[in-house]
Amino acid sequence: MLQHVTRRLPLVCCWLVGVAALPSDMLNDKICGTTILPRIVNGNEAQDGEFPWVVNLHSTTPDGVVRCAGSLITSRHVLTAGHCLEADVSKIIVSYGSAKLADSQEVPVKSLIRHKNFNTETLEHDVMVLLLADDVTFSRYVRPICLPTPRLDPQHMAGMKALVAGWGTLHDPSEQRKNPLLKIHTDSMMRTSLTLLNDSTCAQLSGAAAGRNLYIEGSQICTFDVGTDTCVGDSGGPLFARVKSRYYQIGVVSGGQECAGAHPGVYANVYTYITWIMRVVNSLG
Repeated sequence: MLQHVTRRLPLVCCWLVGVAALPSDMLNDKICGTTILPRIVNGNEAQDGEFPWVVNLHSTTPDGVVRCAGSLITSRHVLTAGHCLEADVSKIIVSYGSAKLADSQEVPVKSLIRHKNFNTETLEHDVMVLLLADDVTFSRYVRPICLPTPRLDPQHMAGMKALVAGWGTLHDPSEQRKNPLLKIHTDSMMRTSLTLLNDSTCAQLSGAAAGRNLYIEGSQICTFDVGTDTCVGDSGGPLFARVKSRYYQIGVVSGGQECAGAHPGVYANVYTYITWIMRVVNSLG
């Protein structure tokens, strides 16, 4: 479901320990990461309001429409992957508010900031923040995701389950080339759960196929489960974990060698970029 690469002041979601606090009237502890409800590859269809922070991004290019995903982190800012979109913001549209794209609301993008050290080859620092042209209105179906606190550093969460959701393809596109009648696109948000791996396992599994290290410890995290994964069109979407009654975003879908194959999916480690994210949010306004 997520794309793999073979490459006025907004309301800010959560209190971030260890990060300079924004003005208290900008914090939104009561609503971030909450949902009204207690297919990614082999996933299940999500319901309206289940993951109200997940948004769809599409941009028109000379080669066609490029689709990615992202997450609302404030009423006017979206966190996504740096490799997802080009800098021509006039052609980027964000769809939000429904698990069905046909029923979603749309808002254009005003500006964006991609991490200045983003590496297109290694996908290191694969993060970007979009500034929407208008604030979205929070409701049962539109809410921001919480950003992680130090106790949610994914480096200490190996073996735990996390969730991903998006509108990416239901199968690896290579499968459709073998079977032209196979349906791979969906208008419905899909969800699945994936197991977080530790750094050494991520490095070993990612590098084994290519004969070189494709995993960067610290700035990336990875997941793996047999038969389920993110896929083309899911890049930039959130990897998130539930703690008590809230969801916290711990990763941004970044890359992988195939969809639901023998190798892990790789994500930007949100915890590593909290200070950068907050600085960019303040800079964009």
